[in-house]
Amino acid sequence: MVFSLEGVFDLHVHAYPDVITRVDDDLTIARKCKAAGMCGMAVKAMQESTTSRAYYVNQFVEGFRMVGGICLNYPVGGLNP
Repeated sequence: MVFSLEGVFDLHVHAYPDVITRVDDDLTIARKCKAAGMCGMAVKAMQESTTSRAYYVNQFVEGFRMVGGICLNYPVGGLNP
């Protein structure tokens, strides 16, 4: 079976920098996702805002949309038990 990622938007991506090991940084992951045919992703972080990270990736990866997501753990609001 063959799967296509054409047009996929991933809603939950954690990337470097982070407090735990991640597969890669925002820019590298975005470039790999675009190369796979994806249209975008939402990046999440457990210790900081992701809006500026998304802004800069969008400046470097044309035709790909990255948005900042929200984690609901204690360092960023404490809503997640």
